[in-house]
Parts: sequence; C-alpha cells; structure tokens
Amino acid sequence: MKNYYFLIAFLIFNISVSAQISPDGLLAYYPFDGDVLDHSLNSNDGLMFGGTFEEDQAGNQNSALLLNGVDEFVDLSVFATPFRVHLEEFSIYFKIKFEKTEDSQTILSLGSPGEDLQTNVFEVEYENNQVQVETETGNSAINHELAIGEENSLFDGEWHEILILLKDDSLTYCKDNDVIYKGLYVPAETNSNNFYVGCYGGTSNGPCCFFGGYIDELQFYNRLITKDELPVSNTEIISNHLVSFYPNPTQNSVKVSLGKTYSDLGIRLYNLKGETVLIDEFSGVNEFEISLPFSSGVYFLQIYDRNSKEKMVPLKIVLQ
Repeated sequence: MKNYYFLIAFLIFNISVSAQISPDGLLAYYPFDGDVLDHSLNSNDGLMFGGTFEEDQAGNQNSALLLNGVDEFVDLSVFATPFRVHLEEFSIYFKIKFEKTEDSQTILSLGSPGEDLQTNVFEVEYENNQVQVETETGNSAINHELAIGEENSLFDGEWHEILILLKDDSLTYCKDNDVIYKGLYVPAETNSNNFYVGCYGGTSNGPCCFFGGYIDELQFYNRLITKDELPVSNTEIISNHLVSFYPNPTQNSVKVSLGKTYSDLGIRLYNLKGETVLIDEFSGVNEFEISLPFSSGVYFLQIYDRNSKEKMVPLKIVLQ
C-alpha cells in the first residue's frame, strides 16, 4: 500500500498541465503580499516578529517574506491545530531562497522545547547541511531525524519550489519538479499548539535556529495535491525576465510591458479560488493594459503564446 501512494505522488507531480491555486482542501495560504494573512477562507492569520516584504521570484514588489536569520519569524500558532490533525494526509508547498548559508535553520516548526506530547515537534529544517524532517514521539520525546534532501542543495542563491506530501507513515519530497525522496518516516506524536515559520521555539522558552532568506507562496492542503494546483514551474515557461507591470498594487488597471513583440498572445486572469475572471487575446503587441472591475483581493495573470502554447510565470496582482 505504501508503494502505491509513492507511485501516485510521483505520477501526479509529473503531469504537465496549466497551474492555479486550488481551493479544494486548502487549509491555509500565505502569499506574503505585504502581510502574513491567510488568503484561504479559513482566517488563520499570522503574527510577524520582524521580517520585511521584498521582491518575489517574478520581480513583484512586496510579494515575498524576507527573514534575517537572527531573530525574525512568523507565529502561525492559530494554525497549529489544523496543521497537527491533518498530518496523516497532508501537502506542504512553498518557494524558498536561502540567504544565510549556515547550518541549523528551521523553516517550519510545530512544537516547542519540552519532553512530552504537548511539546513534541514536527519540523522542516536545514540541518546537517541538508533538508530534514524531524519528528518526536512519546512522552519521552524520542527524536527522529530524516534526511530527505541532498547536501548543500539549497545554498545556491536561487529560488526553489518545495513540495512535501505525507500519507500515514509515507513521505515524498519534491524540489523543482524532481522527486528527491520517497520513503518511510516516523509521524510525530504531539498535542502542541505552537507553530512557527522561520524558527524553533517561538516567543517562549528562547527561540532558536532561525531561517535566513526568502519564503513565498506557503500553502497547506488536507490531501495530496497535484501538479496542476501549483504555481507554474520555471522549467515549463517562456522567459518572462523582460516583463514588467505596474502599478501593483493597483486600484483599477495594470499595464504590462512584455519586452518583445508577440504575434499572437492570450491572457487569463483568475482569482484565489482558481476561477477565471477575464480572458483576452492580443496580436502583434509588446504591451497591453487590462482593467480589473472586480472586488479587492489577489489575482493571477497568466500570459501565454497562443501558437506555441508556452506560458509565462503567472503575475501576482493585488487589487486594493
């Protein structure tokens, strides 16, 4: 049965289809667009303890969280219970870029210092020079450290997409469209109500092991998600490094400059629920402007070549 789940996880991660964020099973979504609010329908809003909002991978301003690796983190303890109770079937997705190249950095941490079920941990961390999932079991807090990533694989100054799929005692770890690890792990036994991004221990008992770098598009699902529900990977798109768009945030319209002329271009604008709210086509253009007569919120603009069917990274637009 375990091998069946690994096969399913591998297959669904390698299906090539267009991407969006799915509301199906979405427990919490943190796009870090100038805040640490939960942009799902569940209102699991975080609390910032330091940190700034900077350019994301696509060059959008104020669209990725930067933590200094010294004393900054986000408290998501409001989400601790939904996180904990769904670990038997769970998906974690985020984008990350390390600035700090030291060992012992905590990316996500459920739990706090202690030796009982109220403090036992489930952690995603960079320790021993590789990505690890650490869990604790029993009232004696027996520690289990599972290395799931290659050594020094994230200390390259580049953005990486991380997907972790959990099913009972099975774990699959994917990085940038590649399955890096698939095997068994020891599920955590914990009743902890503490959950943090960027540190271990949080506001009490002396937090430690701070993450230094950028994190973006943090998503949690109560099921195994498929690739079509993830943001489009850079390996599948036409280059958009010449693209610029402004203003963003906006109150009504956005002007997009493509940096080159496209003979036959299509666009699709969709909301956080994955619902299409605008479709249009352009011929022989190097720029265009769209109006957004919709309610305020976060939207994604997908631009694609209608001839080659290739896509650009979706542009994240904030309508105020």
